[in-house]
Amino acid sequence: MPGGIVLSQNDTCQKPRRDTTIAGIPATTWGSPSPSVIVAIHGYFSSRVDPVVQVLAESAPCQVVSFDLPGHGSRHPVSGPQSWPEDALRDVNTILDWAHEFWSDVSIFAVSIGAYLSLLASADRPLRHAWFLAPLTDLQTMIRSSLEAAGVSEKQLEREGVVIAPSGERLTWAYFSFATRHVPSHWPHPTDILHAASDQTVPIEQSIAFADHFGAHLTVLPDVEHWFHTPEQLRQLDTWLRDTNDSAISTHSPNGNIGRLHGSLNT
Repeated sequence: MPGGIVLSQNDTCQKPRRDTTIAGIPATTWGSPSPSVIVAIHGYFSSRVDPVVQVLAESAPCQVVSFDLPGHGSRHPVSGPQSWPEDALRDVNTILDWAHEFWSDVSIFAVSIGAYLSLLASADRPLRHAWFLAPLTDLQTMIRSSLEAAGVSEKQLEREGVVIAPSGERLTWAYFSFATRHVPSHWPHPTDILHAASDQTVPIEQSIAFADHFGAHLTVLPDVEHWFHTPEQLRQLDTWLRDTNDSAISTHSPNGNIGRLHGSLNT
């Protein structure tokens, strides 16, 4: 399981913010009560207050809910047994269950491995829209590439359980077998993808294949790598989000249910 760190504690989002817990999971709600919500799922070595999440919260015309995956943010270091990515997928489902209980209009924003978890958790849920940033959509192929680079066969990995690659990467049979059992097979939701042409962590070919297969709209940024963090990269992310979210998110309640949504923040 990856270790977790908070990339930045600096608040770049000026909207109202409330830190809370949802079923024991540290979470943050951003923005004033609205009939729509975007659930943000961060990636490895990140947190619920990552700069890209704050850019999303500032640009979104509705509320945003973010949360820490196991071993990340305020859940790091880990205490007690953890099973990644099973526990992470469980928590994504828990947060989405909660969101759908209080909002009828739910969208998602997912980064890197967060996109893979979202594909598993959200394929059969009603979603208005999905935004994927540098998404990992094919975990099985990515792990196979790591095995090949390390000169490790699948049989060796199964036999030994854990192999430390020359690069220091920890390869586990449990993780690989999870990926082979959980291959996203359908995705019916309108989706926008932003991916860097120079991404060395998740090859751009993954997003190209996903967009071709599922009809997603792919935007490619040149001269950018996997981790969006510089002021210019965050500005480009903000522009992309604002260009794509205006038509995707409803900001008017069809039934005046704002009071109930406000109450949901006290969960």
